[in-house]
Amino acid sequence: MGNLDYRLITTDVYLTKLKELDTNIGEGNNLGEIKAYVLLQWLSIQLGEELFYFCSDDGDARNGILNIDGIDVRCITLVSAYQRLHIESKFTDQRAEPYINAILGYFAAHGQVNIRVIEASAVNRYQRVPCEQVLREIYEDKFVELANGMLKYKQ
Repeated sequence: MGNLDYRLITTDVYLTKLKELDTNIGEGNNLGEIKAYVLLQWLSIQLGEELFYFCSDDGDARNGILNIDGIDVRCITLVSAYQRLHIESKFTDQRAEPYINAILGYFAAHGQVNIRVIEASAVNRYQRVPCEQVLREIYEDKFVELANGMLKYKQ
């Protein structure tokens, strides 16, 4: 794909080249983040619109996604999905209740008691807030969602 115009690459050509690169990398040496970056670039060019990418809690991975030149990507996380549903789909806390209970059950089963959010200040400092409190405060409109998928308390 070296000197090709990315806008002219078909899905078949892209997938064939990806398979070839995967084979050259070798089994067990999967470079998932690089593949994700390439896929996001290709999708952005093909679609010409903002993309949402499910990001892990790995800060370096999030920042890598956000710093890809020439594409408009926003991260979404398990928790920020609730913020997005509330804001964009007018999902009420009553409607979200079964989903909130499900995610709280998941967190409890995996020993997670807090979620990292960013405090309401000029400096982006993290604070750990109980999971249930964060999920309830989403529906009290206490957060803004950042491009990296993190929630920040409104000032």
